[in-house]
Amino acid sequence: MAGVQRTPPRSQNINLTQTQSEPDINSASERNDYVTSRYKRPRPEYSPRGQNDIQDLFDTWKRDQDNRITKILEDQTTLISKLFTDISEIKAQNIKIQESNAEISKTNAEIERSMSFMNQKFEDLRKEVEELKKERQ
Repeated sequence: MAGVQRTPPRSQNINLTQTQSEPDINSASERNDYVTSRYKRPRPEYSPRGQNDIQDLFDTWKRDQDNRITKILEDQTTLISKLFTDISEIKAQNIKIQESNAEISKTNAEIERSMSFMNQKFEDLRKEVEELKKERQ
């Protein structure tokens, strides 16, 4: 294995300054029938052709987006205004309910005092009736 050479020896007849390719590639491809060339796909009719077309397309898109955003903002503003009005009405109703509850609580307290008073008087009358019954007997 020590005597095996890994690389082939240099040949003396190859000139390294010359290449073996065709200098005019375009003419070479026309001459060769077995080589096919690819062509770019044609642009559709609606495709923009130049910088002005692209700018016009962008401006149109921007105007459409601005109109959509403006419509959405108007809808949201209307909705928020309605929600604000509804919440204000609910708060007013809540205040009225709280006032009504305070009046009802006050009335209930008066009724409880009256009931206590009437219960006390009833107990007094009952005791008096019992005493009268005992005196009669």
